[in-house]
Amino acid sequence: MLAYVSNYVTIALENMKVYEELKSLNKARERAIHHLSHELRTPLSLISAVFERLVKECRKSADNASSLKRIYRGQRNVNRLRSLQNKIDDILNSRFYEEKEETIRIVQSAADFVEEHGEQISGPYAEALSQIQERIKSVYCVPDTVIEQLDLGQLLESSIDEAVSLMGARDLEITKGIGQNLVVASDGNVLKKVFGGLLRNAIENTPDEGKTNIGAQEKDGVICVDFRDYGIGITPQNRKLIFGGFFHTQDTMIYSSRKPYEFGAGGSGSDLLRTKIFSERHRFSVKFSSTRCPFIPEDKNECPGVISLCPFSSAKSDCLSSGGSIFSVRFPKSYGIMP
Repeated sequence: MLAYVSNYVTIALENMKVYEELKSLNKARERAIHHLSHELRTPLSLISAVFERLVKECRKSADNASSLKRIYRGQRNVNRLRSLQNKIDDILNSRFYEEKEETIRIVQSAADFVEEHGEQISGPYAEALSQIQERIKSVYCVPDTVIEQLDLGQLLESSIDEAVSLMGARDLEITKGIGQNLVVASDGNVLKKVFGGLLRNAIENTPDEGKTNIGAQEKDGVICVDFRDYGIGITPQNRKLIFGGFFHTQDTMIYSSRKPYEFGAGGSGSDLLRTKIFSERHRFSVKFSSTRCPFIPEDKNECPGVISLCPFSSAKSDCLSSGGSIFSVRFPKSYGIMP
């Protein structure tokens, strides 16, 4: 019996050791990403300023049209890096949120302790505690959450208008089914990033001549916002990793970063990771379902990107019924009440 029990104890100790090693590895990885994000900020700002200066200089002469094209191409790539850096900041800041709040609670508890024992928190005491709290906020760099009553219909319409203006010459039909009086109490900046990211994801995974649908309805006290694309869908093996971040669903040999909103634009997957982390912090849920197009079952299989060019579809309806994904953002009933 002792030998039997000792085996279980040994396994538990080994598992604990592996867990601690993985925990340390994840912490080191987060610090590395945070450091890289911080190091990117200054050079990106300088490069952006140089490009702006070059644009002004080139505009003075009509002979610099070709140079302007190259500069604009450089600016687009700098903006892409800035966008990625902002997403990384959102991801890391959200993970540090609970740690920061716990530290501030400790400082506040110290202030309450002093007050309970009859000492007045004034003068140097108040100033010192205030400085400590401000220092904590500056170290963690976590923006304050601003909770307000938000009309989801207006927020979604704004996200759709922005996406339409940015997707250029894409030939897509964007349909809507948004109910009335859908109000939640949340942070507007957070939901704008979540909706914008999911809508862009739907557009980038839908071939031209196809369509995407945005729906929002309340049922049984739950408000559900759906982003549906009639695209190629996600393979079963990738569905398990889709919220992992910094992960692309295309085969490595055919992966390439293209302009945002282009079909198969690729990307780091940071939008979906940020959405998942936001959901954990702000108490809404994100679920998804997906059907992979049976004619391109593997990641290495490519879609032509235009329905009329697909050798497997004789009509538009063939493509619309073959694959696609739905990402659903769900707000519980309590979300409609201001705290």
